[in-house]
Amino acid sequence: MKNYDRLLIYILISFLGFLSCEEQEINLTDTAPYFTMQFINARKLQTLNDSIDNIDDKIITINDSITVLDSLYELNQTDYSVEKESLNNTKSDLNTLKGLFNDTISTVESGDVLISKIVAASLEGTEVTYADSAKSYKLGLNPNADSSKFYVHLNNNVYTIRTKYSRLTAEENRKIKVLAYDFDLLFDSNLDGYDSLSKIQDDSTNLSSNDFKAIIYF
Repeated sequence: MKNYDRLLIYILISFLGFLSCEEQEINLTDTAPYFTMQFINARKLQTLNDSIDNIDDKIITINDSITVLDSLYELNQTDYSVEKESLNNTKSDLNTLKGLFNDTISTVESGDVLISKIVAASLEGTEVTYADSAKSYKLGLNPNADSSKFYVHLNNNVYTIRTKYSRLTAEENRKIKVLAYDFDLLFDSNLDGYDSLSKIQDDSTNLSSNDFKAIIYF
């Protein structure tokens, strides 16, 4: 009977030990560091802003013409109501068009673009394709190297994204993760194809990639 009791105690201790080990188990999934990218069509923005400037100039000219007609009426009491109505209708159409251009500018500035695919050159050419547009894209870095390169296919053009970083393996929220710090995105307009780059880094201490956002102007 004593041996049976000892066996029960041993089984109970082993079971509690198993629970303790299971509770401390480390999750090895979702280990790669990443960074965030947004794409702004700077050339389209410039075209839209130029069009709005042109509309504003035309509206100024119309307003001047209406002022002249009002002055002529004061001089000779001639009725220019038909001419003024035509000018006001044209101005109304121009303001409607300006509103549409401003709505388009808001969409462009939001970064909402459709990328056809992104190829990770540093991950054996792994590629991701997209069916829907997005305002930002999250790119996973190569956890086995101190740099990563991507080819972004957008509007029938290919843009190169080059990054560099240092790596650290750490436990975070009971997961083993590879962290990328001292992160930076390299830029050369002759090599990379896009016009300019803005960088937003929320981690001013470690320069973590996960807290980095690149705004690409193409």
